[in-house]
Amino acid sequence: MKNRKLDRSEWERELAKLSEEEYDWDVILETFHPELGYGVIAEHVPLLAVDVDVKDGRDDAVLISWGPEPDLNSHAQYDPVEIWLALDEDGHPTSLEVISKDGSKVFATFHGPYQEQAG
Repeated sequence: MKNRKLDRSEWERELAKLSEEEYDWDVILETFHPELGYGVIAEHVPLLAVDVDVKDGRDDAVLISWGPEPDLNSHAQYDPVEIWLALDEDGHPTSLEVISKDGSKVFATFHGPYQEQAG
């Protein structure tokens, strides 16, 4: 596995590519905050998109959206300063990490095509 730090100039292009390639893939979303600790946002849900808004330098954010429809949800990670992709030996993304200025992080781990859980 290879970890790759994205240059800020790559964020928009690479996250759009990730959204296209990983659309409807099973994802686990986790968060970490230095003061609040670790938490799970969502488990085994279909990824819909990873968007970035860093055009004006104010209110910058990475927005991760998931389903399934009609239960659409999203998590905004504000003031991102680093974005990392973990890639398998074939160059396929296995996880995404977004680190914010305050030290908080969001992790998205991809587990293959989404299959609705029985239950």
